[in-house]
Amino acid sequence: MKKYSAVLLSMAVVVSSITGCGAGSTGQATTTTTSEAVTSTAATSSEAAVAASTTTSGDSGDGVTITFGSWGNDYEIESYKKMAEGVSDAVPGVKEVKFITYASTDDFWNNIPSQMAAGTAPDLIYPTDENAYEYIRGGLYDAIDTSSIDLSDVSKDALKVWTIDDKLYGIPLTMQPTCLLLNLDLFKQYGFTEADYPKSWDDVRKIAEKVSDPKNNFYGLCLYMENPFHFTQVLQGFGGSWGNGKTIDSEKNEEALQWAIDMFKDGLAVSPTQLGDHWDGETFAANKCLMTTGGVWYYGQMQSAAPKTNYIALPIPQQDWDTPACSLHSSALVILKNCQHKDLASKVAAYMARKDAQKINTDASGAIPSNPELKEEYFKSHTQFTQLDGAEKYAVSFGYPSKTTEFETDFVNAVTAVIYDSTNNTSAKDILSQLQSQYGE
Repeated sequence: MKKYSAVLLSMAVVVSSITGCGAGSTGQATTTTTSEAVTSTAATSSEAAVAASTTTSGDSGDGVTITFGSWGNDYEIESYKKMAEGVSDAVPGVKEVKFITYASTDDFWNNIPSQMAAGTAPDLIYPTDENAYEYIRGGLYDAIDTSSIDLSDVSKDALKVWTIDDKLYGIPLTMQPTCLLLNLDLFKQYGFTEADYPKSWDDVRKIAEKVSDPKNNFYGLCLYMENPFHFTQVLQGFGGSWGNGKTIDSEKNEEALQWAIDMFKDGLAVSPTQLGDHWDGETFAANKCLMTTGGVWYYGQMQSAAPKTNYIALPIPQQDWDTPACSLHSSALVILKNCQHKDLASKVAAYMARKDAQKINTDASGAIPSNPELKEEYFKSHTQFTQLDGAEKYAVSFGYPSKTTEFETDFVNAVTAVIYDSTNNTSAKDILSQLQSQYGE
């Protein structure tokens, strides 16, 4: 187990960084096997469940068992099981896919260090790409064996954000270009028309100057600065990039950050926490802002919190449309380092990324599929997002440095100290210069 020691040391610090909005860890897990039939057994703890499942993951007369660590709501988990149905016939050498269901993302990432040390971690998981570079460089994710799998059902635009140093580290089932969401009802009330849709961040500021009313808690732009995801969209729209740590203090990044700081200082932008909201979707749905950065996951929020509100998702504004960029938020099937049957796990992942399986996943998650044909069907049925069609062509990875979690924490602390304190005049240049000295690669 010595070869995992570096991974575990790093993960002890960063393991919670890609958790979602689920509840805290309960220590409970459910083991489910999917082959031609589906059965399930309960375990008393996540560790016990995984340990029990992996005792059968070796070779047998009928093939091997590939374990899949999953979390999410019941509907999503059931969809994963359906995606794996028929795997024993489709992938020779594989007897079954055994699902280890965790109570939440927190439950999974809190347990994974000890499971990696014990060799009982799942073979496959389904994370997003935001922190992928950190886990690839930390040795947690293993490269996909592409020598004998068919990836024709997956868009090349999605594959590129999961490729590092010419190695593929995930088979993406989704590809969601980030966007600027606009409340159309309010937009029209202020006298704007479709011709006024913001195309640059300068346009965003001009619109915000006309509509912002801080005294009544209304702002032109909601920018959730406690989550670097959102500022990264501004940065990329300015032509900047974190460059995986190589370009943190670039001139474009400095320009973007100073723009954001000035928006807050001038009362034109707000972060959800300043209004007592938990996230940007809550602020947007409550009509406290005209625009916000986000993605197609807003669909569920708006359906439940503001079903009568008309809104549209626009491409991320660009200062130079000759060289556009935005982030591609993507979830992929990933192989963990402790997998003993990498070739078979790669084939299982490819099978679960086939077109039919992606349709199952999209119906359950509401995400844009990475299959080009299904993507077009998605936009036909989700018309508020149709203007994002094609943005995946220029979408890129988030580009965070390898110590992503630490970088994000220090970035948020430095920036919020400035935007929430009218007497703090630290410049964007100073903030980024300090971050470059700490996290530059």
